[in-house]
Amino acid sequence: PDNNSTIDCVGTFEGMPDKSFKVSGYCLHVDRDGDKWIDRWWNDSTMKKGRFEYTGISGKWKDLRGVTGNFVYSDLSNESGCKGVSNWEVSR
Repeated sequence: PDNNSTIDCVGTFEGMPDKSFKVSGYCLHVDRDGDKWIDRWWNDSTMKKGRFEYTGISGKWKDLRGVTGNFVYSDLSNESGCKGVSNWEVSR
């Protein structure tokens, strides 16, 4: 369902001196028909994979519940900026 969707995300990152971390946030997805769903995601340095769950908000996604999965984040940051890639797996 992410094909041709607009995705706006917000989250927090808490990094510790010992290199441990905690991250979490939300993403609002709007598909090409204007229908919406949100995903909540979280991860920390004790987890092999991050977790997420989808919740429908409007239109065809309104009753969407119980879709969960994992993601693995690859840090691609360098001296010019912070960036990375997340690979998502739906486990429903």
